[in-house]
Amino acid sequence: MLKKLGILILALLLLFQVVPALAAGPTVACENGMVTVSGQVRPGADVSILVLRAEGGKRAYIGQSSAVDGSYEFQFPLPDGNYLVRVAADGAVVEQTCSVGGKTTADYIRVRVSVQGLTHTILAPTTVSLPKDQPATVLDALAAALAKYDIPFSVRGGYVRSIGDLAEFDHGPESGWMFSVNDDYPDVGAADWRVSDGDQIRWSYTLNLGADVGNRYQGLLSQPPLSDAEELARQQARQAADAALADLAAHLPAFFAIAVQGEVDGLGPTPPATYVVGELMSPAQQSYLAQVYSDNQAQVEEHVVPGWVTVLADAAGEVRLTIPAGALAATTTISLQEGSPCWQLPEGFQFVSPCYTWQPAGLQFQVPAELDIALNLLQLPGAIRYEDLMLVCFDTAGRPVQLPAVLDLANGRLRAPIRHFSQFVILLQSQRQFVDLADVEWAVPAIQRLADLGVLDGVGDGRFCPCADVTRAQFTKILVTALSCPVTQNGEQPFRDIFEDDWYARYVAAASVAGLVAGYPDETFHPQAAMTRAEVAALLCRAAASRGMPLPAGDITICRDALEVLPWARPGLGSCLAAGLLQGYSDGNCRPQQIMTRAEAAVAVDRLSRYLMGEGGS
Repeated sequence: MLKKLGILILALLLLFQVVPALAAGPTVACENGMVTVSGQVRPGADVSILVLRAEGGKRAYIGQSSAVDGSYEFQFPLPDGNYLVRVAADGAVVEQTCSVGGKTTADYIRVRVSVQGLTHTILAPTTVSLPKDQPATVLDALAAALAKYDIPFSVRGGYVRSIGDLAEFDHGPESGWMFSVNDDYPDVGAADWRVSDGDQIRWSYTLNLGADVGNRYQGLLSQPPLSDAEELARQQARQAADAALADLAAHLPAFFAIAVQGEVDGLGPTPPATYVVGELMSPAQQSYLAQVYSDNQAQVEEHVVPGWVTVLADAAGEVRLTIPAGALAATTTISLQEGSPCWQLPEGFQFVSPCYTWQPAGLQFQVPAELDIALNLLQLPGAIRYEDLMLVCFDTAGRPVQLPAVLDLANGRLRAPIRHFSQFVILLQSQRQFVDLADVEWAVPAIQRLADLGVLDGVGDGRFCPCADVTRAQFTKILVTALSCPVTQNGEQPFRDIFEDDWYARYVAAASVAGLVAGYPDETFHPQAAMTRAEVAALLCRAAASRGMPLPAGDITICRDALEVLPWARPGLGSCLAAGLLQGYSDGNCRPQQIMTRAEAAVAVDRLSRYLMGEGGS
């Protein structure tokens, strides 16, 4: 009995000694250039250690077995820098960031380096960290980036002679390596140009002293100067886009579910929309950006560490992907390829961007990442609704769906939160179909033509309501849009019954500036009042005159009800009848006080548009 009791007590003692030991998970400490990993596991269990450079360098595996009693402690030196240490020990996993050399992340700057050879990319955009206390140059950044992938290079007199197997003069007396920093080509050597945090450095092999790679010192691609007002507008647009994106990201799962449910024939009327912020950049800036991206081939490949915010971008910045900390569960190699449109285009849509394919396919983010794509505004049709641009991807079932996005017109970027990798492309809904035009077949061509140009809007649910009265606010917007009058977000409002947050406020202000509308003597506009034929005729006449093509004079006395036409309306109504923009009725009347419908207004504006293009009004 005593013997059994002794065995039981001994077993209990051993149990109480082992249980705390099993609870001692891995710990990681960094001090004096050494990393120490220690802990307790079951006797004989394996311990695996993975070390990653924070900026995505090579992996270093250290696999070892624990001591006989289950305790372990490993020490190993690392060069100065930032690391992620991942320890897997007997089922327990610990990840910890580690700074070696007494420096923290704040002590470093991060720059991105890419190298483009003659026929292929030698180094995709790669992030490197450089100490702040040792002022770094473009040459230092290149050396650090190439060292990650063991790419050889040589330097002579502070200038890069060769990278990989390409050296200066290999392809003629004007061939060699040139670098740009943030798309500018400094007129100094790489060993003399100091880099700053966030710099984008691109090395390119040139055949003719840089003219073929866009060296601005050759005068081929210089960005037009931005005025203070343009700089401010860009900054404000970015801030507005940031706020909209944060809201979209918070509601993205709901948006995506609605998009999938609303999908019809590949793409359908889905609630997610493209939200437009900022005013359109100048034609000179549009032309410059079109040149920057016209010959660019977006490519990215980089290792992404879970615990770090990572920004991936191609060499020209055409496409950017921001991956927040915590979006990935494990270190992942991410790549981007730009290609031609990647699927059958649904009827009524057109491609306005290449197809961008991100790998690994189907990768899921635990929190939304942000996709940012440059948009060539010059290749868009003339009169469009920017809200009709849409970012489309494939859902997990392989169906194309629209994603909510923000179009920043001031910076020429389309930005969107995304939850998974797919193929992404920007489309323009080029044909707007309305389902309630059966009773106005005579107006369908005009309505469809103006809708395709973005001049006309429906009222929702695919309806146009052609027989409803057209209001003064609605007709003013149609006319201003058809004439491409300058519309500003915060135009001065001359009428006291229109307020800044009214949807039509900026169109009425633009019409007032253009001299199309004058309002009433009491400084009101009556935006919700219905438009008569006489009022529409007056605006059409002013519109034609504002474009230097006044309507011909007409004789109103040919109408049986000419006496009902008020004196102010006689010239306009007579001219519109003579030019064919409006037509009389079979009974010989012109009915000046009759309310115009939305369908009639569309036909009148369509006739005006064709008259201004020299096609006649009828």
